[in-house]
Amino acid sequence: MTLAHLLIAAAWSVAMIAVWTSEKLSNKSRRHTRVVVLVTGLVLAVLLVGVDRWMVKEKAAQDANAAATNTSPSETHTDSTAKPPTSVPEPKPSAADASDPLDLEPVYKAPKVEVPRITDPPRSPFKETLPHIVEGDFPQEVLKATKPVLVFFCAEPYESCDQTAPAVLAAVGDQRDKIKLVALDVRINRVVSTQYGATFSTIPLLMIFKDGKPVGQFFGAASKQTVTRLIEKPEDFKIQSSQAREKEPSQKDKDPLVTIPTVPESDFDDEVLKSSIPVLVYFHASFQDACKVVSPLVAQIAESYKGKIKVLQIDSSIHRNISSKYNAGPLSAPVLILFKDGAARGRIKGTTSMQTIARLIERPEDFKIEVAEDRRRVEPEPPSRVSVILAAIPDVLESDFDSEVKSAIPTLVYFYDDDDRVCKLMAPTVVEIAGLYKGRIRVLRLDASINQSTHYRYRAGGSWGPGLLLFRGGKVKDRKDGAFSRAAIVNMIDKVLAAK
Repeated sequence: MTLAHLLIAAAWSVAMIAVWTSEKLSNKSRRHTRVVVLVTGLVLAVLLVGVDRWMVKEKAAQDANAAATNTSPSETHTDSTAKPPTSVPEPKPSAADASDPLDLEPVYKAPKVEVPRITDPPRSPFKETLPHIVEGDFPQEVLKATKPVLVFFCAEPYESCDQTAPAVLAAVGDQRDKIKLVALDVRINRVVSTQYGATFSTIPLLMIFKDGKPVGQFFGAASKQTVTRLIEKPEDFKIQSSQAREKEPSQKDKDPLVTIPTVPESDFDDEVLKSSIPVLVYFHASFQDACKVVSPLVAQIAESYKGKIKVLQIDSSIHRNISSKYNAGPLSAPVLILFKDGAARGRIKGTTSMQTIARLIERPEDFKIEVAEDRRRVEPEPPSRVSVILAAIPDVLESDFDSEVKSAIPTLVYFYDDDDRVCKLMAPTVVEIAGLYKGRIRVLRLDASINQSTHYRYRAGGSWGPGLLLFRGGKVKDRKDGAFSRAAIVNMIDKVLAAK
């Protein structure tokens, strides 16, 4: 203990005695002062002990350094005239030192941690398994081929394309020596695809080429048996496009509807609703590729049922009022509606066949009517239908869809199919969400099986649903496809509402 330590201890002791023996202070002040003096003394004691230990360690470190250099601490400061110490030869390392001259401790080796392998996303069978070509190679690979060629027109995002690809591979694999298989993506190869009627509304499309000309085609998802029959007997699958005709197309071939009268909106009541015989009205649009497929069929039906029914046509892109009234706008075309006794009795929408149109004429009651003016007269559906569960949610039509979703208030649209099991499971959750966010968002429903053009435009929920799209100002801000929990939908809505 140094002199400084003794002086500090003596000062603290005098202060303690003065406080304890003082009579000038009150009892309360005396207690407080005693506490302060005691705490101060304890702090000083701790500091003194710490300083003393630090000094001891410093002294030991200095002694160790001096011993290592073979110089005592008193010899560190010598006269400048002193002779430098003679060099001492270094000792030769022993055998043990030679094996490990640095005498290092073994380096710590971290254990190997296996990083989990990131699985690749599911691949598209159409994209990954089929031999693809581009339209620049189409003449050489298809038109100039020495044997028949099966061309698969499709696109990667379409579920029906991925479903058809394995069936095409299996059917061609059994007849590999008889036919050649190529695939063409309509998203990239627009010129050739449009030339042969392969667009987003007609794919998947399978077409057989022989001697540079198409001889058979099939629209839609196909099974292995159907593809095999198309390969073996392509003549059974009629070509509807004009490219298959060898002769110069006539005016009727260029426009199959040239013989079908057009009814203006002003004469619709007299020509259709007041007609004494059934009237088949064909709503079409020139830009819809599906209309190019259906128009020749309508012309054949008009010829086959001449005198029994009246067949009329309406261009939906021109006569917007009457088309919207019957939910047959240009985005919905082609639409066929059979009128009888002043009311719509049956309806077909989209690509169809001769047999289906004939059944519409013979048995119109088999075809569901979804017309805006007749909605109140539709018979109530059984409780198992999705539309009944969603009865409290407003229904939106294709003709009104764009104007409805342009609202400044966020709009949640539920795409569904009335008979789909997953859509039925999701319906109560959508109703609950509508009640939970009442006043903050608008919730609408759209039957994807009826409003196919809007469904295809947004590809909501895969084939027919379910799909939830959240719009703001006419733009999709977020979406959920398939079955999702209530919490996931709530998080999606809250995220959009929180965004400025």
